[in-house]
Amino acid sequence: DRERLQAVEQLGRVGGAGAVAELSGMLDGGRLYLRRAAVSALGRIGGQEATAQLISLVEQNDPRLLSYALDALGTAGGDEAVKVLTAEAENRRARDRTTAISALGEAGGDKAFKTLEKLLADPMPSVQRAAINALGNLGSAQAKSRLMTICQDGTRAQREEAISALSSFSGDDVQMLLSG
Repeated sequence: DRERLQAVEQLGRVGGAGAVAELSGMLDGGRLYLRRAAVSALGRIGGQEATAQLISLVEQNDPRLLSYALDALGTAGGDEAVKVLTAEAENRRARDRTTAISALGEAGGDKAFKTLEKLLADPMPSVQRAAINALGNLGSAQAKSRLMTICQDGTRAQREEAISALSSFSGDDVQMLLSG
């Protein structure tokens, strides 16, 4: 099994249509850890075919693979991935809502930022925390500015989360805020 796991990881590094087909074939059966590794490898490959496979997994809502599929969509990025992640992040009944929010931070882009900004007002503190952390992962100037605002105007818990999220940014304004 160790060799199979290494082969799955290698397919994720090499990529290409053949790798996507091989990994997709592993999603329906076999050992769970190999299936999860195949999902992650599809995310590393990215592209239209791999993203379509990951979206299909999210739609299947299999609790054993859902969080892996959401993470992989964040890694893959792209408009279709962000669209699905946004729907999961905004769905109050979604099983892995905070995973989808974190994945939005990895996927990046303006649409992800807008969704994360909206989620800052969610009534659930865990969703707010996840959105703040995801803004930190976006790494954009827009996200940095929003986090700086949260440090000034947010609740105590939000400020603490924003300070932590800002630690990945550079700049004199961030260093001054973090040191003082």
